[in-house]
Amino acid sequence: MKLKLIPDYNREIDTIFLVSPLDLRDTCWNEFTKFLQIIIEIIIKKNKEQKVVICCREKIYNKTKDLIFKIPYFSKLKNNEQIINFINVEILDIWIRDYFSCANIDLENKVGVLKAIYAPNYNTLASTDNEAGQYLAQHYFDKVLNIPFKLDGGNVISNSEYIFITESLYTENSNIEKKQINKFFEETFEQKLITLPVESLDVIGHTDSILRFLDDKTILLPIYDKKYKDDNRYINNITKILSEKLGLEYKFIFLPSYLDDKINEDNIYSAKGLFLNYFRFEDHIIFPCFEDLGDYQNKIIDIINKEAPNIKIHFTPCDEIAFLGGALHCISNLKYK
Repeated sequence: MKLKLIPDYNREIDTIFLVSPLDLRDTCWNEFTKFLQIIIEIIIKKNKEQKVVICCREKIYNKTKDLIFKIPYFSKLKNNEQIINFINVEILDIWIRDYFSCANIDLENKVGVLKAIYAPNYNTLASTDNEAGQYLAQHYFDKVLNIPFKLDGGNVISNSEYIFITESLYTENSNIEKKQINKFFEETFEQKLITLPVESLDVIGHTDSILRFLDDKTILLPIYDKKYKDDNRYINNITKILSEKLGLEYKFIFLPSYLDDKINEDNIYSAKGLFLNYFRFEDHIIFPCFEDLGDYQNKIIDIINKEAPNIKIHFTPCDEIAFLGGALHCISNLKYK
């Protein structure tokens, strides 16, 4: 029996995973806690038994707990371990989407996890985080499906019919024949694999910055300011490929997006303005917001309200996180019910 990846728009969440940025990406602390507060507010409003697991290295485990519970909003939750949990795990970075789970999988009334090898070409220090991802997968999921090649979680987007991954899947696994990789997906999953080209200057090459699903047949893509002709040409090419492969029943919605030309110390472009890298929490979407980009946010609110009026919209500051090359989808991971 083939397996099916669970899309992020049609399933109740059991657990949300985040990583404490202390001693890893200290500049992100304030943005991290504001993001966490919105998540907790949603959980309390839903009145469900959902929890947040904050992953901490041993040396900052107690410090993280102390600092969080000194924040007035969280102080009332100090004795409520049902909502916020902390776990010791040796970890080197905040991008838990990439090294923990590529996707949740339906397994006969249970939820499994798809775990690939995290060893991307752009990160030479990935082995520790790969081990951390394996530990988390084994610790929190009923079953772990380890796939025998490299793949980052941020490079896997799915709906009920398809799995979307960029062609970095092949370049990252140049030691494995392309047909062998394709055969694995064909034999393992119900959804069909569609691979997409990588933008020429994108060293990461993830789908979660170019493609998300608002619902099963509605695709969100970015559209940039007119001066970014090459980038819009790339998005138009992606749209053309998807249109040809998916057919007329799919709808495309374009979110106004900004491109920042700044490059960080890891030689990766800033993700400032990439609103598509949002966090989906059932019928809530938490978008990243950025300094001086209020006009973009207002346009996004109008678009989402029109296309999906049932979605509750939130924004949380993300300038510091984005400068490091990712946003809210990158720093989070999920287990579904």
